[in-house]
Amino acid sequence: MILLHYCLTHLRILGSCRGFILLRYIEEEDDLILWNPSTGARKTISCSPGRKLFYGFVYDTSTDDYLVIVVVTNEAWTTLKADIEFFSLKTNSWNKIKGINFPYSCIGLPGHEFISGLLLNGALHWLTLCKGTGTDVASVIIAFDLIERSLSEIPLPSDFTAASRSRSVVDICHFMVIGGCLGLCCRRPFYTILRIRNAST
Repeated sequence: MILLHYCLTHLRILGSCRGFILLRYIEEEDDLILWNPSTGARKTISCSPGRKLFYGFVYDTSTDDYLVIVVVTNEAWTTLKADIEFFSLKTNSWNKIKGINFPYSCIGLPGHEFISGLLLNGALHWLTLCKGTGTDVASVIIAFDLIERSLSEIPLPSDFTAASRSRSVVDICHFMVIGGCLGLCCRRPFYTILRIRNAST
């Protein structure tokens, strides 16, 4: 197997699709790596400068194309604006939706944030913190429709409400697609909770 020349401890997996793996080298945030571990083929994709909030890697059946999706902001979280950028493997080019309202930030401890989107029912889903009024924040799932290029929210149960920007009241350890539904798994002292929700309802 042909391996990347990067140190494996400095690589983070951002997504996988049909045998391809999307990676980020932690010390070079503006470069992504698309890698086929079976053939060893790889492609470096340069992103726009700015703070990267979320990522996605999907196969778009409507265009027969692989898409890398990055949510980027050059502003502080309090400004609530971001760009959603799309890299097309077919055209080898970027497109973007600029300056959308985006009061969302990563949830999780540094190095373990939920930054990779989950594809379900034609939309990418990210687990986020949403900024409210003042210093209030709340956990919420956002869904980005790949056809409509629009965002929507899926509220979480009250026991998943965030207490701060980096930690939630419960320790959310997994965000997954399970049985055609979105699933959240969290730990509390002495027991574990698994919540499953149909994303279409």
